[in-house]
Amino acid sequence: AKLPLKSNFMGTVSYGVRLQNDAFLPMTTNSALPSKRVSRESLDGDVRPFLVNATLVTRYFDHLNLKAYYRFYDYDNRSKKVDLPDGRIRTDSLNNTEHIRSFPYAYSKQNIGLDAGYDITRWLSAKMGYVLENMHREQRDVLDSNEHTFGPTFDLKPTSSLLVRLGYKRSLRDAHDYDGGRQLKSIHPDEDIEDLRDEVLRELRKFDQAARNRDKFSYFGQITPWQNLTLFGGFDFFLDEYPRSVIGLQDDLSYVPSVGFTYAPLDWMMLFSNYSWERFDWKMQAMERSGALEPVAGNLDRTWRSRGRDQTNTVSFGSDMNPIQNLL
Repeated sequence: AKLPLKSNFMGTVSYGVRLQNDAFLPMTTNSALPSKRVSRESLDGDVRPFLVNATLVTRYFDHLNLKAYYRFYDYDNRSKKVDLPDGRIRTDSLNNTEHIRSFPYAYSKQNIGLDAGYDITRWLSAKMGYVLENMHREQRDVLDSNEHTFGPTFDLKPTSSLLVRLGYKRSLRDAHDYDGGRQLKSIHPDEDIEDLRDEVLRELRKFDQAARNRDKFSYFGQITPWQNLTLFGGFDFFLDEYPRSVIGLQDDLSYVPSVGFTYAPLDWMMLFSNYSWERFDWKMQAMERSGALEPVAGNLDRTWRSRGRDQTNTVSFGSDMNPIQNLL
């Protein structure tokens, strides 16, 4: 929607319903194992995602671009809990007799962002951005977390056919009231939560919920030698550090170079391709426990640090076609 003061507003609202109620499969076909009771014959799955997007942009001041946006996503999981009072069968041979519950986890996420861009010269512009992400999880180790991301981006466009973009982002994520026994309690309802906390190791932190500091450096270049051909390439560098994780992932360094092109051989056809190579180098602090309740304190000789590396190659190719043009 067009607003006064050279401003525009864009908004999106979406609501969905996902249902699934197929009957459960048997735990095992091994007739030598006793059957296990299940509280339900089917899931009665009911998930209702809800999305809100709102963006406001303005160019009221010369050479200054301002943008504010809000995004809300709610994964509302209304599926029924499923209890296995006699435990479960694993790998078709291991017989677990503890009461276990399948818990329908849900979460919601909110993002608030502010961007301010300024055209320094005809060929150079700079932008400063800030994003606050709030994450709420149901029955997870961390119920609420906030992540602050901020940093500059510079666009250099010396000619109409050449673009170079440089950026840096710093992200800080908190993880207050971390409780490793909370999620286990939702799965093992008959267990004492203090015993579960000791069993999972109180010093352990899961990397997707732990406090994290992230530095991201990015480069992107694009050149259009002809009107129907564009070549581009980029390089992203990430450094993740987990300052409060005594046991678990300590840091993760990754970088991702990529190249690609878009080509329009005909007015109604667009071809595109992209290749990227990703490398991840990580360090993990672990502990060997001879007893389930042994803490890290007083057992430092049983801890060690491991290193690992993962690499991924991704190739994509596709096309956009519109053979029937000007239909409407």
